[in-house]
Amino acid sequence: MRQALAILLVLLTLPAAAAQVDVYLFWRIGCPHCEREIEFLDRLSATNPSVRVHELEVSRNRANAAAMTEMADRLGVEAGSVPLKFHCVLPISWEKIAKRNLTWRRSS
Repeated sequence: MRQALAILLVLLTLPAAAAQVDVYLFWRIGCPHCEREIEFLDRLSATNPSVRVHELEVSRNRANAAAMTEMADRLGVEAGSVPLKFHCVLPISWEKIAKRNLTWRRSS
């Protein structure tokens, strides 16, 4: 619930032209917390077209795991466990990270 409120608060404070929010979710196969987060984000993005979700699996994909560490380092947070989620009004140098041929589970 706090997550939905945080994302909605960001959306409400932005001008209409800049109301796109990208959510990057790093997750692991077999993680029940990750599955609940994926379900939550699926519902959120289905009801709010301004929210675009990018889900990146890290246990079987080293490029995704490296991207998780790099994003966390750039933001000054610890990338210790999943699910790890970043809400970005504008992607954080995502073009550079995306060049690593990341494998996406799904992108809304």
